[in-house]
Amino acid sequence: MHEFYTLAAARGAQPQRLIGMLTGVILFAANFAVVSETVFDLFSANLIPMLGFGLLLLFLVFIRELFREGSDPMANIGATLTGVAYVALPVSLMCYIPMQGEESWSPAIMLLFIFIIWANDVFAYLVGMAFGRHRLCERLSPKKSWEGFFGGLAGAVVMGLVGARVLDGSYAAWVGLALVAAVTGVLGDLVESMFKRTAGVKDSGRLIPGHGGVLDRFDA
Repeated sequence: MHEFYTLAAARGAQPQRLIGMLTGVILFAANFAVVSETVFDLFSANLIPMLGFGLLLLFLVFIRELFREGSDPMANIGATLTGVAYVALPVSLMCYIPMQGEESWSPAIMLLFIFIIWANDVFAYLVGMAFGRHRLCERLSPKKSWEGFFGGLAGAVVMGLVGARVLDGSYAAWVGLALVAAVTGVLGDLVESMFKRTAGVKDSGRLIPGHGGVLDRFDA
């Protein structure tokens, strides 16, 4: 979220970083509490208070702008809430990916999900480099091609089939998940490219030497 708020600040917005990040932490904690109670049969007594505190923080985003002078309230509120929706919410929902039914939890599912996204990226890059002719979205990402996009889909489907075989799962379910992950992965990459181009930067950060920031690596 820090990287996203830095991108927003480059466009003149003044996002409320602390409130946004605290809301993100509460979102993750609340979703993890739900998973814990469902899968591990733990009592999540603090779930309702956490959600209430999170809603209070979101309300404070608006109130605080009443006392900030010389800034654009709409831009500040929009940037703060967009950071929560774009970064914190998807990360918090990752808690549900390893769930297998209502009473079991499998880390292998999360690992396979990561492999599917990785296969999509690798095959999209290789096929795009070898056969890419038709630009996918030249305005935002000049190097992406339709050929690479379909190559990534194929790679994701293959990894999904391998995962279904290894985990003894439904082939149709894993192929469907692979297709959804591949398409949303490309869209996520394009959205992040849009943010970076709007901010006038090449990378979202410098945390990972040679690879940019965290958003650059996990935009899918």
